[in-house]
Amino acid sequence: MVEIPSLRRQGRLLELRGEEALVQVGPVKMTVKAKELTPLKAQETPKAIGLKPRREVKEVDLRGLTVEEALLEVASALEEARALGLPTLRLLHGKGTGALRQAIREALRRDKRVETFADAPPHEGGHGVTVVVLKG
Repeated sequence: MVEIPSLRRQGRLLELRGEEALVQVGPVKMTVKAKELTPLKAQETPKAIGLKPRREVKEVDLRGLTVEEALLEVASALEEARALGLPTLRLLHGKGTGALRQAIREALRRDKRVETFADAPPHEGGHGVTVVVLKG
């Protein structure tokens, strides 16, 4: 496992190609400069084996991110929620221009792990928050 500090993400190193590295972050594979990676110690590596499903909601704050950064975060959060057995995911994208909301929802429509999604209730963020229900 490696960390990509510039993206604030952790991933699995798949291949080194000279000065570049192929890294998998959730379901997304990306090429980054090898010098930008920080190796993680064994105890820092997230462990999914042996975890019991928890019935809680994961919340991801995407406000202030670019569309590309937000989509990486969403992909990673979906993978993590599925691995942990979480039924629901809350994506905080804010109200703003609606660009993040639109891009995120387009990605959710295509994602096979997603059962459905909708705006949060008005008292929980309304159209500034998308609540995602994952397939069981």
